[in-house]
Amino acid sequence: MKVTAAEEYGLRCLLVIAREYINGGAVSIKDVARRENITTAYVGKLLGVLRAAGLVTAERGRSGGYMLTRSPEEIALKDVMDAFGDPVLARDHCTKYRGDGEECVHVKSCTVHSVWKDLDRFVTSFFSNISLADLISGGYRKNNIDLFFGRIAEENEEVKEIG
Repeated sequence: MKVTAAEEYGLRCLLVIAREYINGGAVSIKDVARRENITTAYVGKLLGVLRAAGLVTAERGRSGGYMLTRSPEEIALKDVMDAFGDPVLARDHCTKYRGDGEECVHVKSCTVHSVWKDLDRFVTSFFSNISLADLISGGYRKNNIDLFFGRIAEENEEVKEIG
């Protein structure tokens, strides 16, 4: 898995807007660009993606700008990553990497697909448990990481008991 520039900068732009959420203020593209040291054109493109994903809304006018559509506590890192990219294991993964045939030669006995599927599940769960509020406060490491890995350990124990 690789974090793209759009995902990194998109998240950073969204965090700028999220910090203003408490004050009820909107943030202009120009202000976001200045705070993150990126071009206004690129910020505009990123905010367009976030707007299409329903994470931000725009208000025109002198006091206008971009605002969150939900509170920072309600927007998960997964929402942001989904706005910009594909999951680790895209639905078309096996057809995308089938070689020259109509289907992958390993479709009936694939030992790799389950690895990608588990990684996708892990990343999805991990990103779902981190909110913008966690990132703003710095509480993500303190509050989420131990709980998350503790839950993973519990799930692995449950799988061992079932198997």
